[in-house]
Amino acid sequence: TTPLLGCDTPKEALHLGEQDARLHFNRCECCHGWVCDEHFNENRMMCIACMPRICTQCGAPASKSEQFCKVCGAPHFETCEERMDDYE
Repeated sequence: TTPLLGCDTPKEALHLGEQDARLHFNRCECCHGWVCDEHFNENRMMCIACMPRICTQCGAPASKSEQFCKVCGAPHFETCEERMDDYE
């Protein structure tokens, strides 16, 4: 079980709870919504509604749990060099 929050007011407890929950969610750079890891495209720093997770080689849909494309075998992750090329 999780320990109880030692707060004097409900407002203070809500603030502490929000801070704790933020560690488990990601903020989309496009729509500014908060989403869990499963619904976040970490290569583009956007939610999958704004930027669906697809294979960069063949365009097939990809899930977070897959490291390689089921269709063409291409990796679903980007290297640091590939990410830096996007910003130049």
